[in-house]
Amino acid sequence: MKSRKAKSHKHPFLNGLFWGGIFVIVALGVNLFRQPKAVKIDPTIARYTPPGAVAPSGFRQIPSFLPAASSISVPILLYHYIEANRDPNDTIRTSLAVTPYWFEKQLQYLRDHNYQTIIFSDLHNAIKRGAVLPQKPVILTFDDGYRDFYTDAWPLLKKYRAKATIFVVPGFLDKHNYLFSWQLTEIVSGPDRLVTLGAHTMHHMALPSLKEIIDSKRYLEDNFGQPVTVFAYPYGMFNNLVKEDVRRSGFQMAVSTLFGKSQSSENLFTLPRIRVGNYAGETFLRRLEAKP
Repeated sequence: MKSRKAKSHKHPFLNGLFWGGIFVIVALGVNLFRQPKAVKIDPTIARYTPPGAVAPSGFRQIPSFLPAASSISVPILLYHYIEANRDPNDTIRTSLAVTPYWFEKQLQYLRDHNYQTIIFSDLHNAIKRGAVLPQKPVILTFDDGYRDFYTDAWPLLKKYRAKATIFVVPGFLDKHNYLFSWQLTEIVSGPDRLVTLGAHTMHHMALPSLKEIIDSKRYLEDNFGQPVTVFAYPYGMFNNLVKEDVRRSGFQMAVSTLFGKSQSSENLFTLPRIRVGNYAGETFLRRLEAKP
């Protein structure tokens, strides 16, 4: 009896489906390896709701990506309160506060190690026009516009001739803990012109509407006579729609709470910053170098 050799039946559709699946898996694997490292916003700032603000609903952290390359590296330091907080139960506010003692130590460190404070227009000109920056530039930023900026931070800025940008929430002016309007007028109109204004929405709204963004810019410019070209995202939260609204509103740049110090035309509206605490010396130097 002859043995009958089994015929192999070919199924073109199944074969195509199999090899197509293999191709997709390989392609996805290669693409994943090409993705830049994900960086999340500062979790402490995302959890802290300033007095009078409405806490954002839903998730508090928005993954984003740092650009792959940058031609400029300027540390942008992030401050909130300059105070000796007296409420040990308010742990988040305490973690966002730098005491006047340590803030002065940091200003001394910058001076003694030949850092020069610049403002955002200097950074923008360097990125867009190739303007030359000092050898060791640094930008100081203060979010929310608390009253201790007038009583504790500004006197030290004047003492050390240090420039800074304060991101103000106009809807909070003249309220408890926040700057009085006359204080802000004095700060930005003084002969030294050390402090420039940035916008932070009208009411510190997470993922704000276009109106919140535009109104904050117009209010500050109309009432304090200074062009406002840089924006800070409340809670550090943003998405592509908000970024586009900020750009359409006439801002040149925007700062985030992403950690780092690389700037280029690719991340003009997601500039990273470095939140600092109560220290100086080598620890402060590590932060200036954007090291954890």
